[in-house]
Amino acid sequence: MNYPKLEVIIVGHTDSVKFKNTMSDNLNLSTDRANSVFRVLRDDFGVNPERLIAAGQGKYAPIGDNTTEEGRAMNRRTDIILLPDLQRIWDEMNNGEHASSSN
Repeated sequence: MNYPKLEVIIVGHTDSVKFKNTMSDNLNLSTDRANSVFRVLRDDFGVNPERLIAAGQGKYAPIGDNTTEEGRAMNRRTDIILLPDLQRIWDEMNNGEHASSSN
C-alpha cells in the first residue's frame, strides 16, 4: 500500500426523527452505522482496524432540511474522512521543492 499510515474516520449521521427502538436513540443509531462500515472495511476489504476510527454524530450535523423527507434522507448518511500521513506529504513537498530548485 502506498500510504500505510493513512487513517480513516467513519462518522455516522441520522435525521432528527426519533429512532423507534426504545432501548436506543439516534446517537446510538449513528454510531451503529459507522460501526457497520468499519466492519465492512475490516472484514471484506482487509483494512487494518488499527487505522479505522468509528464515531456517531446523531442528528447534530444535518446537511438537509429535517422538515422534508428529502432532507431527512440526506441526513441519514455515513461520512468517510481520510487522514493522510502528513509527515510523508511534507517530506514529498520538500523533496520536490529541492529537486526543482536544483535545475
